[in-house]
Amino acid sequence: RMIISTLVTIHSHRYLVPASLLSFSMVPMGAATIVSGALFWVLPRGVWESLDNTLYRGYMRLCLFVFENVSGVDLIVSGDVEELLAKKERAIILSNHQSNADWAVAFMLAARHSPSGALESLRFMVKHSIQYVPLFGWYIFQHGYIFVRRAGSFKEEPVRKQLRWLNSLSSPYWLLIFPEGTRLAPATLARSMEFREKKGLTQLERVLSPRGAGLRLCMEELNSLEAIFDLTIAYSQPEPPGMFDFVCCPMNSTVHVDIRRKEPSDVRGRESAYLEESFHHKEKLLTSFVSQRSFFPPEQNRRMEAISMRETVPVTSLFVSALAAPLFCPIAAQLFFRTISLSPLLFAWLKINKCT
Repeated sequence: RMIISTLVTIHSHRYLVPASLLSFSMVPMGAATIVSGALFWVLPRGVWESLDNTLYRGYMRLCLFVFENVSGVDLIVSGDVEELLAKKERAIILSNHQSNADWAVAFMLAARHSPSGALESLRFMVKHSIQYVPLFGWYIFQHGYIFVRRAGSFKEEPVRKQLRWLNSLSSPYWLLIFPEGTRLAPATLARSMEFREKKGLTQLERVLSPRGAGLRLCMEELNSLEAIFDLTIAYSQPEPPGMFDFVCCPMNSTVHVDIRRKEPSDVRGRESAYLEESFHHKEKLLTSFVSQRSFFPPEQNRRMEAISMRETVPVTSLFVSALAAPLFCPIAAQLFFRTISLSPLLFAWLKINKCT
């Protein structure tokens, strides 16, 4: 009985393995990026960008190992798939937001954007509270993530500043925005429906009312923009999985993504109107998905090949080795401790530079 109880306990907490791997891996990643940040002041801009992209691509491959190779999830895509696969573009990615696993879906798509992938290009517009995550909050800001506040305390200038930095990059960027601002849930849906009723807008039941401020600022500041990819995401599970439920889910689960590519000229100057059209389209797709478990008939769908473990296992092994090193090497343990102890200073740096 004791053995069975232990096995049940281990099984119910199996999410702790990927959660710990991704969380603690930020310590060696943080140490490397602190060095990289210092080199920004002495290296040519292009060389530093290449170094930063290499580090970030490595961490993204670790994420892919966890969220794709370990989970064994199938990725089913429809719509403008060839445009996604064809070449790297400076792009805004718009998506509905049902689950924190949506982030993992973005990793999976970025890995397939162009023949060589574009993991290093991927950035997100995220809630400003993420800046408080030790090491991670500081690092993602360095790589071009954008912290945004909720509508009542939204500040434009920090967003514009980060967008201008992205616009100046010599390498392509992928900036993902969730226009709903938060995940779909009964409470958030009720507030959304109340808001739309007050505004006299047609009700939406499977997505939240989109907000246009972030997209509007992007369209004003990103004059290098080449494309907008508009995504609709749905999961095979009856309820959208959490991030680590996604990893620990049964091996026959699938995620469906409909992809629509738009030219920036189709959106610029009419951001709010475009989002209304887009989210009404998502509402129809998701309603269809509930009854058919697919957006479209099978002949309109495409099952993507899984990312090869040859791309993810080597870098994952490197991170695991780095995490094990403090157990055997006092110098590595000292480096880990010093990196973690820098977290308050890095957070103070974000506040001094008014990053939100």
